[in-house]
Amino acid sequence: MSDSPQIFYELVCLPEVLNKPCRFTDPRVRNQTRCVQKHSYSYAMVHNEGDEHHPRLDYIHVRMGCACEVSPKIPKNNKRRHHHKGNVG
Repeated sequence: MSDSPQIFYELVCLPEVLNKPCRFTDPRVRNQTRCVQKHSYSYAMVHNEGDEHHPRLDYIHVRMGCACEVSPKIPKNNKRRHHHKGNVG
């Protein structure tokens, strides 16, 4: 294997937006959104622990950017309270 370094580019969600409501969304659904970190896999030359002489081609897990997830609106519980009139004496 060549001694050239491998270079991988990651796109990371910033802490001030990660798991927060998404920006630039309709205000009516903003509380149903959140910014999430997305991942992908890329090929890389890797070594088994303790074996620097036998590299192999394998997948590595890399961060690939942020995405806005929109959750369905959960209907409010519309149970009506029924008041029973007791016998008034």
